[in-house]
Amino acid sequence: MEADAEKPATGRRWDGYAVDAASLISSASFGQLFIAWPNLAERHLGASPSQIGLIGALYQGFYVGSVLLSRRAAGTLDWRTQAVVSSLALTLGAVGMAFATTLNALFALVSFFGVATSWLWPPVMGRVSTGLEGAALNQRLGRFNASWSSGMVLGPLMGGLLFDIHPAAPFWFAAVCHVLSLGLFFVCAPLRTTATGDEPPSADAATTDRMIVYRRMARVAVVSGYVALGLLRIQLPGLANDLGVGATLQGLIGTFLSLTMAVGFALLGRHPWWHHKAGWMWAFQGGLGASLLLAYSASGAGSLFLCGGLAGVGISFLYASHLYYGVAGGRDRTARMAVHEILVSTGFLIGSFGGGVLAEAGTLATPYWVGCAVLQAGILVQVGVFAAHRRTQQDPK
Repeated sequence: MEADAEKPATGRRWDGYAVDAASLISSASFGQLFIAWPNLAERHLGASPSQIGLIGALYQGFYVGSVLLSRRAAGTLDWRTQAVVSSLALTLGAVGMAFATTLNALFALVSFFGVATSWLWPPVMGRVSTGLEGAALNQRLGRFNASWSSGMVLGPLMGGLLFDIHPAAPFWFAAVCHVLSLGLFFVCAPLRTTATGDEPPSADAATTDRMIVYRRMARVAVVSGYVALGLLRIQLPGLANDLGVGATLQGLIGTFLSLTMAVGFALLGRHPWWHHKAGWMWAFQGGLGASLLLAYSASGAGSLFLCGGLAGVGISFLYASHLYYGVAGGRDRTARMAVHEILVSTGFLIGSFGGGVLAEAGTLATPYWVGCAVLQAGILVQVGVFAAHRRTQQDPK
């Protein structure tokens, strides 16, 4: 069913599997770099907690800025050209990181990585959603999300193991990953993902209004959720080091977080049981908040594993729901995916940098209380949006 729905947009069914494989491999690179960057900075370059937070902030900040600045230029190129150029740049950046011997060099290369990545995910995500609506769109996004998050399962594990072998090893692994991705992207058809052809299927006013309301709630949820994830993920290696948890175990914790994300994406993509149900959106944000409380009270590797699992389940729902509500019914899928990436990255940027500042001003556990407060504030905003919509339905005047 899904393949048939995808064929008119691509002309070649196997292209979709090549894109999924390349996305998995690229994500494996990124997943192990999130372990390698903070460990290299803290254990070999003498970084403080705020400087570790700055690494995540620079990556996300340059990513968001480049997405914003390059949206018009990117629209003149097909998705394949952008993905190939990005993969080549990421390969060069990873090689450079293998030779980084100062914090400033690492900061510069992480910033370059952010710019290079901005030419990868929005066009690739636009490619996988073009020409699809409804159940077919949900299934295709589910398969894509499960693919890239599966790469994040392998990545942290490899990052921890390789870093324990040699600090430069994860960066050489990243370079190999991006070379393989480049080859897979190159053999795909150069499909255009901008607004062309027929309009999407029309919907009645009530359906359209409901979609807009859920899109607004999903935007608030994904930003607050990624603020919380940024607070958690970038500072987790420092907290783990304080608890005596080594890089290999840290990689396993990151792997478990990504595994629960991948399972969540796969289940959400199979069935639309969660569509237009606000209660589920709020419940999963509550689960993400519980993971932060676990991090705050962590006493060893076991509690950090449970923390990672809860975080993966919670963030998978927030990411998938915004992805679906954000593109359903739209024509220019690359532009809509760019908005999605901007919101996700902005949240992660605030959490990454803010987490470093809070950890330095208080303790390594302080950011997690703040993350819970951010999630709670986000839920209150969503409840307000939902309540206003319900009042409008009851009194259309």
